[in-house]
Amino acid sequence: GFRIALRDMEIRGSGNLLGAEQHGHMEAVGYDLYIKLLNAAVLEEQGKIPFESPECTMTVDLDAYLPDSYVKYPAQRMALYKRIALIRNKDDMEDMADELMDRYGEMPKPAHNLLMIALCRALAISCGISAVKQEGNTVIFFQKQPDIDAWAELSALVKGRLRLVSIGEPSVRLTLRQGEDMLSIIHKIFEKYLSLTHK
Repeated sequence: GFRIALRDMEIRGSGNLLGAEQHGHMEAVGYDLYIKLLNAAVLEEQGKIPFESPECTMTVDLDAYLPDSYVKYPAQRMALYKRIALIRNKDDMEDMADELMDRYGEMPKPAHNLLMIALCRALAISCGISAVKQEGNTVIFFQKQPDIDAWAELSALVKGRLRLVSIGEPSVRLTLRQGEDMLSIIHKIFEKYLSLTHK
C-alpha cells in the first residue's frame, strides 16, 4: 500500500511535487504521515519490512518544505525529502545542510525549518515524547512517562518557563518569549533532557 501511495503522490504532485505552493501533497497528508510513508518506502526499497517504530507528531506554525525555486526538479526534491526523513541526530542534520548548500546555495528559511523539524522529531522520539504541539506562544510536549527530576532540572535552566501538567495525558508546557527561535530552543531542551536521562 505504501508504494502505491507514494507513486500516487509522485503522479499527483508532478507539477509541484510536495509543492512549495503549500497546498501540495505534503500539506494534504500532513508532514508526519508523509514522513511515515517515506520511511516505509525507503525500508521497502532496502528489502526490509517496515516496522512500527515509535511515532511523534509535530504540529508547529512554521513553513517547512523545499521550495521549488530552491530545488527545481521534482525527482531531486523527492530524493531529498526521503533523506531528510532519515535524519536522526545533529551530525546527520549538519551533513544534510552542508550538502544542500553545496548543491543549491544558501538555504531558504522553509528548508532550514524542515531540517530542524526532522531533527527535533528524532530527538523527541528518543525522549519518549509522542507529540509536540504549538498553541500560540506555548509549545506542549506530550509524554507518557515524564522523568519528573529531569524536567525540574530543565525548568531551572529555562528560568521556570517549563510546567509539568499531570491532568489527562501528562505533558510539559514551554512558554516561548517574543521573537525566540522555537526550533532551536526545543532542540536544546531535548538534547539536555537526553543527557540527563541517559547517564
